Amino acid sequence: MTADAARVFAAAKVLLLGNESQTVGPPDAPKEVHDIMLGSGAVLLEGIVLGGVADGKYHLSAAPLNLGGCDGAPCRAYLIVKSE
Repeated sequence: MTADAARVFAAAKVLLLGNESQTVGPPDAPKEVHDIMLGSGAVLLEGIVLGGVADGKYHLSAAPLNLGGCDGAPCRAYLIVKSE
């Protein structure tokens, strides 16, 4: 994602942003995008692959490991189908 796109998401008050790559920013300068998104209060869920998930309503659980003092951590993300 570019810094300009990050500013659009931040202005829209996006709370959670998931992406398949290991970072949301461009490979040559990911810090600026991280700073914009995290500064707006968004949570970044990097490395999440949802391509095989059918359309529907789900509850996402993606609690990070408690690594004390770290600014990021791996998680075991999973979806629970919401009954309607």
